[in-house]
Amino acid sequence: MPEISYAGNHEDILLKRVFKDISEGFFIDVGAAHPTNGSVTKLLYDKGWSGLNIEPLPHFIDLLNRDRPRDINVACAVGATDGGEVELFYGASAYGASFDGDGVKSRASEHTQIATVVAPIRSVDSLWKELASQRTVDLLKVDVEGMELPALQGCDLKAMSPTVIMVEATQPYSSVQSHHDWEPLILACGYACALFDGVNRYYAKPYNATVLAELSIPANVLDDFIPVALADARAEVEQLKRSLGEPTASKPSLWSRKGK
Repeated sequence: MPEISYAGNHEDILLKRVFKDISEGFFIDVGAAHPTNGSVTKLLYDKGWSGLNIEPLPHFIDLLNRDRPRDINVACAVGATDGGEVELFYGASAYGASFDGDGVKSRASEHTQIATVVAPIRSVDSLWKELASQRTVDLLKVDVEGMELPALQGCDLKAMSPTVIMVEATQPYSSVQSHHDWEPLILACGYACALFDGVNRYYAKPYNATVLAELSIPANVLDDFIPVALADARAEVEQLKRSLGEPTASKPSLWSRKGK
């Protein structure tokens, strides 16, 4: 059966391939958003992983608490240090919040309601040391809608030493690359960039030659996967067939019986 990809750019398929031999890994997901829809970490979680999810929007935290019982879920924004608060803006159907209220409003339709949330600011490093320092970090994923620099400034990458770092590397809702300001922080800690997939940049250390090689190949047809939207559509068709009393894919077709 094909794997189902939940992530928007099929990042989860690439990461599951990279970590195919690790059944109980640990991730830090900065800007976790929904536990399923668009999630980069759901496939890993289903494989047996657990993680630290950092997410400022309360409705996503509620869903993460419901659907990810093995995970640690923290409702906050991230910054270079602990302390203070930030007002974040998001649209009604948004999968991320931004400090740039004007940018959110300019991208929203005229009928979209803009909401705000005031979130405390924590550094990724302090949360990791407080809540999960005993865990080896296999994956650090950062998707914070333009706040990548302070988020990475708040990571002690030498101490944390994640196997893979994945950072959204374009300006919000844009193809304009944005890694020039924050990438030096990662490279200075001994990482090399393996891939830019059009949205994210992926990093590993050069001595992890196998990881670098796997990361350098985007998710593709050889990974044998389908997008979750297609899987959902197929399930709806099968349900409709059952309601109409027609044969479904779960039953051997006349053609398959003839083939045998």
